[in-house]
Amino acid sequence: MNSHLVKNNIDLINFNTFKVSSLAEYFCSISNKKDLLWISDWIFENKKDFLILGGGSNILPNSKGIKDLILRFNNSDICIQDKLLKVGAGTSLANLIDFFKKNNFTGLEWAFGIPRISLGGAIFQNASSFSQSVSDIVDHVEVFDFDKREFIFLNKVDCNFSYRTSIFQDKSQFLIWNVFLNIKKAKKEDIEKKLKDNLKFRSLRQPHFPNAGSIFKNIDFFYLQKQNKKIAEKFKQKVENNYLSVAVLIEYLGLKGKKIGQAQISEKHANFIVNLGGATSSDIIKLIQEVKKVFKEKLFIELEEEIVYFGF
Repeated sequence: MNSHLVKNNIDLINFNTFKVSSLAEYFCSISNKKDLLWISDWIFENKKDFLILGGGSNILPNSKGIKDLILRFNNSDICIQDKLLKVGAGTSLANLIDFFKKNNFTGLEWAFGIPRISLGGAIFQNASSFSQSVSDIVDHVEVFDFDKREFIFLNKVDCNFSYRTSIFQDKSQFLIWNVFLNIKKAKKEDIEKKLKDNLKFRSLRQPHFPNAGSIFKNIDFFYLQKQNKKIAEKFKQKVENNYLSVAVLIEYLGLKGKKIGQAQISEKHANFIVNLGGATSSDIIKLIQEVKKVFKEKLFIELEEEIVYFGF
C-alpha cells in the first residue's frame, strides 16, 4: 500500500529556485521503479493530469495553486555500466560534477556553478553553456512512458536535441528516468582549471536573489538579420556560435533593473529576473510580457521563453 506517497497541499516555495509560493493540491516524490509504477496506476485510476518536477531551477509555478499531481523524482544512483556512466535523472548536476571530478572525467566542466538543476532537467532543456551542452555526452536515455505505462530506451538521435530543446518538451508523457553518458578521462589539473574558471565567470555575472536562470532563449543571428539588419550589424561582434545574447539587447533597450511588484530584471545579468522577496508568478509574467512587447515594437523581434510555465 503506497497511498502515503501522495501528499496534499504542499507549498512549492522550497521546490523552485524562484522561491515563488504555489500550493500543490497533490504532490508525490519517487525514488525507485516500484513507486513509479504505483503512481502510474494511481494517475490512471484517478484520471489525474501530472507535472514532472526536477530540481526546480527552470520553472515558474503558478501562485494561484496547482491542481495537477506534482511528480518529483529523486532517483540519484550513479554507476559505470558497459563502459557508460548510468546516472539517475534525479541526480543534481552539482553531485554529478563532483563524481566526474573525483574520477577525472571530463565533459561537464561547463555546467559548474549552475544552481540546483537535476540531470533530468538538464536533458529536458538540453542545458548548455560555453558552446557545450549536456547532449554532447549523452549516449541514450531510459524513459518511462505514462501512456504505454512501460520503460523504453531512446538513443541520442531519438531525443532530437537542438539549442535548448529536446523531444521531452513535446512529449509530456515521458519521464526521464536514467541517463547513459559517454565518459572520457582528462588530466586532473586541466579539469580543475576549467571548473575554477567557469565558476569565477558565473559568480561575476549571476545575481544572488532567487531566480530561475535565463528567462529567454538567445537570438539566432540569421533570424536577427532577417528581422532587423541595423541591430544585427550593430551587435555582430558580440555573436557567438550564431547566437546573440538576449541580455545584450535587453540592456540596450534600457530594461535592465525594471521592476513590476517584487520581480525585477536583474541589474547584474539582464536575462535574469529576480525575486526581491514575495514576488508572485503574476509579477514575473507581467515583466516577461513587458520585455517581449518592447522587443516586438522596437526591434521587430519575437522572444521565446526558456523557462517553463508550471501549472498554468
